[in-house]
Amino acid sequence: MSRQLAGDHRSALPEFEALADAYGRVRGPNSDEALDCRAQATRCRGELGQVTEALAGLNGVLDAVRAVDGDGSENAAELRRDIGMLFLAQQRAARTTSWSRCTRTCAWCTAPTTN
Repeated sequence: MSRQLAGDHRSALPEFEALADAYGRVRGPNSDEALDCRAQATRCRGELGQVTEALAGLNGVLDAVRAVDGDGSENAAELRRDIGMLFLAQQRAARTTSWSRCTRTCAWCTAPTTN
């Protein structure tokens, strides 16, 4: 957890994945500890720009949390918030990419030509 807090998401990711696997074997795949580690690993993925994988991972954790704690639990609400933030970040990145392409195209179309 300290690596993630320090912003070292690349190093924290495999550690959270290993912890999630270990907790899953010892306490069960839907234990609070295993689900928390899976969620932390997917948050690391989001910070590393692996947004699609992070969204899929958080949705999987949300499904498990809903099955265990119920739809209205605090954990489910937190996961939904994180999913929303990642989704918005993904949409923002897509719009930025589209806008960048559009401005390059406009610049090309309006550039003076030389013969």
